[in-house]
Amino acid sequence: AIDYALFIVSRFREEVAAGYDTPTAVRRSVTTAGRTVVFSATMIVASLAGMLLFPQGFLKSIAYGAIATVTLAAFTAVTILPAMLAILGKRVNALGIERFRRGDSAANVEHGFWGRWTGWVMRHPRKITAVLILGLLVLILPVRNIAFGGFSEKYLPPDNAVRVAQHEIDTYFPLRKSDPIELVIVTADSTQVGPLVERASFAPGLLPSGFEIPTRSQTDPTIYKTQAYLVDSSKYDKTIDFLRNLETSEDTTLMVTGVPTVQHDTIAALLNRLPLMIALVLAATTILMFLTFGSLILPLKAAFMSVLGLGSTLGILTWIFTEGHGATLLNFTPQPIQANILFLIIAIIYGLSTDYEVFLLSRMVEARTRGATTEEAIRSGTAHTGRIITAAALILLVVTGAFAFSDLVLMQYIAYGMIAALVIDATVLRMMLVPAVMKMLGDWCWWAPAWMKRIQQRIGLSEPILDDEREQPVPRELVDTRS
Repeated sequence: AIDYALFIVSRFREEVAAGYDTPTAVRRSVTTAGRTVVFSATMIVASLAGMLLFPQGFLKSIAYGAIATVTLAAFTAVTILPAMLAILGKRVNALGIERFRRGDSAANVEHGFWGRWTGWVMRHPRKITAVLILGLLVLILPVRNIAFGGFSEKYLPPDNAVRVAQHEIDTYFPLRKSDPIELVIVTADSTQVGPLVERASFAPGLLPSGFEIPTRSQTDPTIYKTQAYLVDSSKYDKTIDFLRNLETSEDTTLMVTGVPTVQHDTIAALLNRLPLMIALVLAATTILMFLTFGSLILPLKAAFMSVLGLGSTLGILTWIFTEGHGATLLNFTPQPIQANILFLIIAIIYGLSTDYEVFLLSRMVEARTRGATTEEAIRSGTAHTGRIITAAALILLVVTGAFAFSDLVLMQYIAYGMIAALVIDATVLRMMLVPAVMKMLGDWCWWAPAWMKRIQQRIGLSEPILDDEREQPVPRELVDTRS
């Protein structure tokens, strides 16, 4: 919601500074920035919908809530916000700091800090691209050690009273652990139960006591239940695999359950469907971005940038929370990352990455549509969106950074993950790597097969050319007084 409001309000201030009256400025803002907001929201909804592929109710509920939030944010940004701007008019700049209160014209913006910065980047595109990609690959390296885990008391600080109590129980009363592995045996032949439980007790990772004496169901005499405890509750994969591979007679069914098994199957389900989620999300966002910008290269470049940003963020999280760097300072125990939370972070970061990319590219494509060269379009797009993207990222940093003070490591995942992602995305990727790569690509940035461009134009999603365009005034400070 903050991103969308910033984008539209900034465009409105720019149009007012260019000399347009309030109704025209509102219309132009909604036609350009509002259009971008709608497309951005559509792409984010598509990426969030990928979480619906997973069976976990937690991820489904987050997906539905996030989709509703993004949709409402976009809807209010193109309805209520323009109405408010129409009422405020030039008073939109009131009650602010004098330095930031004035609205800069397009020409002033393009010759400001971000315009000069982009010019410097485009003068050294190969060096900047090589250094940044190498640096991001270094950040991605720790991902090779990533491990997934489930919920446990270890996500609390080591000195937390609840965790200390659980540790004491596990130490002095090992048969009272809260996470046993359970077996459910269904058979009409009771003589099959004892030998099966005896063989199951040889599973690796169990306490020496093995499985308890089975108990028969009081409602169905063909069902038996028993349980055993792990030496280390976080190491259950080999145990579960051993139990599920036990041979049974044709009239006997063995089912493995319990907390460790639920965690094992949850992670397996996430990993099994992850490739499908990635494929569908990338396909959907690529198609939508092509329909928005009319280029096949731009969405492919955006996907590459998203992979770099996501990979480096996951590398940082792995380096901190799995490898344990800073564990003493941050007061947590190194361990596998909770899978559900990690997938939630991935979805949020990909959505934000798409958001910033669409903001940036929309201004570039708009300038290109008006006849700018590739270099001029890159400079214009980065100059007009640099301050907005930076401001939006800083605001979100404050909001999510507060989670770092939580005792729960799960909340710290979100805090440090979002901080890393926002810093990398809003600075390294959007303001440096994107302009550098696009400079090297040159006019290939706008390429797409002719038949695809015809489809885009037929659908009517091309960048609009406003009917009241006029030359922007040259900034006073740029006029050569010697002439």
